[in-house]
Amino acid sequence: DADDWWTGVTYFYNDPSGWQVPAGNLNVGQGYIYYYYEETLSFEGEINYNVAGYSTSAAYTTHAGNAANGDPYTNFDGWLLVSNPYPSALDWTAMNLTDVNNTVYFYDDGVDNYKYYTVAGPTYNFGITVNGGSQHIASGQGFFVKSDNAVGGTFTIPNAARVHNTQAFWKGETPKSPDNLIRLQIDYQNYTDEMVVHFNENATIEFDGDYDAYKRFSWNAEVPQIYTLNDDKNTEFAINTSILNLSQVIPLGYKVGTTDEYTIRLTELTAMNFDYIFLEDLNEGVLTNLFEQSEYTFLPESANTEDNRFLLHFGMNQAPTVVSTIENQQTDEDAEFTLNVQNKFEDYDMEDSFTVNAKQSDDSNLPAWLIFSNETETFTGTPLNEDVGTLSVKLIATDSYGAITEIPFTIEVINTNDAPTVTNKLEDQLAYENNLWIFQFAETTFTDVDLGDQLTYSAKITGESALPSWIYFDTETRTFTANPITENIGSYNIDVTATDMLGASAITSFVLTMLNVNGLEEVNSTDYYVYPNPSSGLINIYSEQGFYETKITVSDITGKKILESNTNNIKNVSIDLSNFSSGVYLISIIKNDKVINKRVIIE
Repeated sequence: DADDWWTGVTYFYNDPSGWQVPAGNLNVGQGYIYYYYEETLSFEGEINYNVAGYSTSAAYTTHAGNAANGDPYTNFDGWLLVSNPYPSALDWTAMNLTDVNNTVYFYDDGVDNYKYYTVAGPTYNFGITVNGGSQHIASGQGFFVKSDNAVGGTFTIPNAARVHNTQAFWKGETPKSPDNLIRLQIDYQNYTDEMVVHFNENATIEFDGDYDAYKRFSWNAEVPQIYTLNDDKNTEFAINTSILNLSQVIPLGYKVGTTDEYTIRLTELTAMNFDYIFLEDLNEGVLTNLFEQSEYTFLPESANTEDNRFLLHFGMNQAPTVVSTIENQQTDEDAEFTLNVQNKFEDYDMEDSFTVNAKQSDDSNLPAWLIFSNETETFTGTPLNEDVGTLSVKLIATDSYGAITEIPFTIEVINTNDAPTVTNKLEDQLAYENNLWIFQFAETTFTDVDLGDQLTYSAKITGESALPSWIYFDTETRTFTANPITENIGSYNIDVTATDMLGASAITSFVLTMLNVNGLEEVNSTDYYVYPNPSSGLINIYSEQGFYETKITVSDITGKKILESNTNNIKNVSIDLSNFSSGVYLISIIKNDKVINKRVIIE
């Protein structure tokens, strides 16, 4: 047949010109291919019951030259066509093989295609079947075995291999497939063909006689063929068993007889240690995730063999890879901080993506001052005084499978000095001649936000360089003391300065008024009457002209203001001092920028 995939012409060993009729008896255990002209063939002879079993030498035959279709006859090197010479079925798994591969090959003329069965390794409990091949060989069935040893091997059918089995010709049960196996099928009209990729830790990427099966091509060009290849593309596999790697790429080939539409289907997938399997069409630039889509339809560019169009990608997900690290950062307090961290990760898994986020090294969220944008992969923020110190941060890449890679680094916020601030303004003070005046302002008058910073205090008359000699200021206790005399009577504007350790300062002021106690009632004293005086606590103040827009304050003998009120359009005001201790108090009536002082005694 000129369409013969393998040879292009009829072929017989030592005589490619035509068929031969064997003389005498058929050889026991030898396989025959016949050109049939009748549906029924009759055989005569004794049934083979040899209890010792059957053994034959698997000679390594060699061939030269090419067939009419260009395929080399070397494709037949090392192949042996044998048969089941017994009236019972044979179990392939019980055969004794020496330098003979562990796969049995059948040709099913009913579907014009080969069937395969391999034990999948000497210690494996599973077999692998392709196109419906079986471990059981029917009585009289011819089958192929292959030796890759140049000196040949030995093929033995022991008595134990004979089984009572109802195996029909070419057909049988499908064995349970091992884990880490994928089966692909190519469809065209009513024809199909299969191939298997299997992963086993004892296999290699090249052909292994215990695990792999060569691809045997159909004699009918209408039957599409699918197979895998080794990296050098000089070996075609029907069953390709390879070592389990983190990632692996296996070329996928096909033979077709037309340029019609063909479909590659995923028909079996056992428990896989891979996270993804992609079928890549290099011609179309299409990736098909076989975990998500079980078939791919394509149009061949020619009716021919194609070994360079498809790739199978097997991969176990790898976490994103760090492209470059991040140097530890420094920034000043109160300064705007910006750090772009784009392109720090890469993910080499096919069709995988990742997102980038950031947290503190203890997995807590970033502090309020530091913001990370997922879109621009940029840190921004302005640290304040409370953020001074070293912050441990990590940049996190998470891929679509949940695998995580982190890049740790630190951001050191360097302290910049903050000047003190005035928290509480100082009140104006009153003092009296020949009376001791003491005034201590609170420690909370000034505040410094710098951690560990200490303040020192100083005081002076506004516009001058120091206080007058009769006013003493204790810088440690923040206390003013004075014992003024008559010549000190008057008002003084006093500046108080708080200075931090780096020289930054803040100033607040107050007015100290020195009064003449003996002359308190000499200024317009007849306009206001204060009674009773002395008093047990309740003091009345009367004015015929009224208290229109008038302020009244009460101070103790040290000048500390203890009461203050504003009055309007009334002639009589009452002030209750019953909650204060006995002593001398000064009532100041302030109206029209004039101050009238009245001294009262509380008993």
